[in-house]
Amino acid sequence: MRVTVAMPAYNEVDGIREFLQEIASAMDPYVTTFVVADDCSTDDTLKALASMSTELPLVVLAGERNSGHGPTTLRALQESLRCKPDVVVA
Repeated sequence: MRVTVAMPAYNEVDGIREFLQEIASAMDPYVTTFVVADDCSTDDTLKALASMSTELPLVVLAGERNSGHGPTTLRALQESLRCKPDVVVA
């Protein structure tokens, strides 16, 4: 089964790596892709995500402006459908 995990992120540099690794471990043995929509973080969240691109199947969406949790989540969900998953987890 192909699973896509869709999530927003805002200023999550301190925990994003461990959080995604924990989810990836819990999703084993499914084929899992992560879609993370960054909501214009002012910390190094985007850098942390970029450094993880070799560790996990990861799609990172950088926001052009801060739009809040709801619109950012919807953006991640919309992109998740492009991965053609069997299941999307938000």
